Amino acid sequence: MKKIFTLAAIAMIALGANAQTESWNAVSADGTLDAAFGSADAWNADFTVSPTTNVTLRFVAGQAPLETTTPNLNSSNWDVLGAPEYRVENLHIDKKDADGNEIGSDFKAVHGQGVPAASFIGEAEMKDGEPKTDDNGNPLYYVPQRESDGTSGGYIYYAPDGSKGVPSVGFFFDVTPKVSGQMKVAFWANKGGGRSLYIVKMSTGKALNPFGDAPEYHAEGYVQNYRDADGSLHYWDNLPIDSTYQIATFNGETGDSTLNEETGKMEPVVFNAQNQRKAGYLFFNVDANETYRILGRNWQVGFQGYEFTPGGTSGIATISQDKKFDVNAPVYNLAGQRVTKSYRGVVIQNGKKFYQKGA
Repeated sequence: MKKIFTLAAIAMIALGANAQTESWNAVSADGTLDAAFGSADAWNADFTVSPTTNVTLRFVAGQAPLETTTPNLNSSNWDVLGAPEYRVENLHIDKKDADGNEIGSDFKAVHGQGVPAASFIGEAEMKDGEPKTDDNGNPLYYVPQRESDGTSGGYIYYAPDGSKGVPSVGFFFDVTPKVSGQMKVAFWANKGGGRSLYIVKMSTGKALNPFGDAPEYHAEGYVQNYRDADGSLHYWDNLPIDSTYQIATFNGETGDSTLNEETGKMEPVVFNAQNQRKAGYLFFNVDANETYRILGRNWQVGFQGYEFTPGGTSGIATISQDKKFDVNAPVYNLAGQRVTKSYRGVVIQNGKKFYQKGA
C-alpha cells in the first residue's frame, strides 16, 4: 500500500524545563527600523547585532556597483559603489471579526539594496551599438543585470548545491544561534517570478532542502489577495515550495466558483499566486554555533524578525498507512486542482492535508 504522510503543524517543543522562546523584530508595527540599521543619512552597510541571549544576526546591505571608467573590474575591486540603503515593505493582513469588521494588521519587513551574488563582473557599457562614454569621452563600464557565465559581465547567482559559491555581495542576512533549537524567521517576498529563496547552511555552502519525506524547513503564511470566504486573508499552514525553491507560485483553480455575469454561469476561480506578494514564516532546526544565510537568488528577501526556541525541534510527523486517508476518495493539490494517485506532494482530502508519495 502506498504510504501517506499527514502534515503536522510545526510546533515549538521545549525539551528542557528552562527553555524559553526568544524573539526580536527589526521593524516595529509603525514601520520604524531598529536603531542598529542606522538612519537614512548613514545606513550601516554591514553590521552584527545580538538582540537576545542565544541569537546573533548579521545584515549586509550590498552597495551596488555604479558606472566607472576603470576597465576589467569585478566584485573584489569595484571602485565606485552606491551608498547602502534599507527599505521597509508591507503586506496588509486582512482579517474580519465575527461581525465582519476589519481587524487586520500590517506585516512589515526590511530589506537592503544590492543583488545577492557570489560575485559580479563588469563589462563595457554600450549605447546604440557604440561604447558609452562620460562627459570627457572616457569609456564607461558597468555590471549588467543578468547572470554571468563566469567570464562575461553580470552576476554569478547562488545555486542550491553550493557549486557557484555562497553570496557575499548584495543583500542577505545571517542567523547564528549559540545553542541548537528551532528557528522561526518572519519573511516577506515581492510578487513576480524567479523569487527563489534559500536558507544556506554556511558550514556546507548548501541550501536546506524543503522537499521529500524529511524536509529541512517549512513555510507558512499569507499570499496577497488569497482570501477565505469571510474576506480574511487565508493563512497557509504549509505554503507550497516548487522545485526552484520559490514559495507559492501555483496558478490554477482554487476550488471556489464565481458567477460569470455575461453567461450567467458559475465558473471556477483561477488564482495566479506568482503575481502576488507573500509574507510568512520559515521554520527550521538549527545547530549550535552554525550560521544560516538567508537570501533571494537575484532579489532581496524581506526580514521582519525571529523567534528562537533553544532545544526546540520542528518537523513533519509521518504516519504510515494513515487509516484516515481514503485511497478511493478524490484528492486535490494546494491550488484546488484535482490530482491523480501519481501526483507527488501535499494533497488535500476532506479538508485535511496529507503528503502523497506518488504512484
